[in-house]
Amino acid sequence: MKRLFLFVMLWGNMLVANAQDPYGDYVNFVRQRMSEYKDYRRKVNQEFASFLESYWKPFSKEQPIEARQQPEPEHPIVFNAPTPSLEPKTDPRVSTIPPRRLDPQDQPQPVQVPMEEIPISENQFTISYYGLSLRFPELLEGSFRLNGVQEKQVAAAWETMSSTNYKALLDVCQRYQSAFQLNDWAYSLLIRQVAEHLCGNLANEMAFMQMFFLSQSGYKAKIGRVGNRLHLMLPTNRTLYQTIFITIDQERYFLIGQKTLEDQSVYTYDKLFAYATKTLDLDIKQPLLLPEEIFERTLQSKAYKTEVTVQLNKNLIDFYKNCPQWEYPVYAQAPVCPKVYETLLPPLAKAVEGKTEAQAANLLINFVQTAFDYKTDHQQFGYEKPFFVEESLFYPYCDCEDRSILYAFLVEELLGLRVVFLNYPNHLATAVCFNEAVTGDQITYKGKNYLVCDPTYINAPIGKAMPQFKQTIPTVIDFNHRKSIH
Repeated sequence: MKRLFLFVMLWGNMLVANAQDPYGDYVNFVRQRMSEYKDYRRKVNQEFASFLESYWKPFSKEQPIEARQQPEPEHPIVFNAPTPSLEPKTDPRVSTIPPRRLDPQDQPQPVQVPMEEIPISENQFTISYYGLSLRFPELLEGSFRLNGVQEKQVAAAWETMSSTNYKALLDVCQRYQSAFQLNDWAYSLLIRQVAEHLCGNLANEMAFMQMFFLSQSGYKAKIGRVGNRLHLMLPTNRTLYQTIFITIDQERYFLIGQKTLEDQSVYTYDKLFAYATKTLDLDIKQPLLLPEEIFERTLQSKAYKTEVTVQLNKNLIDFYKNCPQWEYPVYAQAPVCPKVYETLLPPLAKAVEGKTEAQAANLLINFVQTAFDYKTDHQQFGYEKPFFVEESLFYPYCDCEDRSILYAFLVEELLGLRVVFLNYPNHLATAVCFNEAVTGDQITYKGKNYLVCDPTYINAPIGKAMPQFKQTIPTVIDFNHRKSIH
């Protein structure tokens, strides 16, 4: 009996010893996969370093694309005629604007981001980023330096950086990108500040470092050599105006920040880093979650004495200041910050309540025409700079495209009517698709009539094109419309 008992006990212990541990197996599986991933990434980095060492080919530079064919007029055109009456029509067949209830679900909400504590070693550095104080793990003991800008030196720099613990720093950058809803351009500015810390603001080193981290982040970044200077090059989903570019495999690579180049050729490579598959998306699809630094401004229209006091986030204005010139839809489609919804729209919604579409559109267009002083971008900044909605409300002056972007926002949000831009050789205006019959200058777009509404034709009612454009056929620029559209 004892022998049988001992046999059973020994056999049972063997079964227990050989039984599988599900959690242990999972941990071992994860460790194995992570090890394989690190080995593969190490191999990919080594292969790309070897490729960078090979001969770089010359590509012909292409001149910057200009958004305008001719400069804007230095002074706005003034319409001299009686201001349209806004007295409500008594005809019951004519619909009027109902009370506008700004549903909290229909507007962006201020979000307090619950930033979890990012584990960072004592050896760290801090970056100030549009009101945020962001911590990162230190990567290098001293400032990063290139030994030169030729193929071998760049390849050696890639090997050096890929042998560091760059992934820890990269992971923190990407977590900040997600937490604060940074679009691709905002993320590239974050990487630029990280590169500046690592390189001490040296141009060639910064270009390389930005290319390294953007490539490791999955973006199709390259560097190009012009003489003894390296330049960061990026393909974008939208045209970057006033920026030199080259074309590789039918894709434009913009030399970021470069409006001119003396040399005709840019030397670079045609292969991309294995993980680099994304084109930089310039569209702002969700609000950037930046701390609020409130700026307040009071605006009043001249004809109807419509007055608003609007609040803006100065940190967002500072970010927009560092955006280059993009296509107009980027500005028209960008989410507007919650403070603008809270302070600008309610008084204007009250002002248009009970009026017909045409009367409401006239009130809004006079607000945009007369509550803002006019100056061209070159007069105000010395360069072309279209405004996001918030910027028109912040800066002391604005021009035709800024007013068109603002007017499109107001009409779509408050009246629920579809708007398009009318692009003339040296001017931008809007056209609105009304539900009611409204007379005036019109265009037909996709089978529907759109009434010309020019926010820069001072004192002009809707339906009036500037005299010099009455015989001009503009290019229609459409964009993704806001969800408030009927």
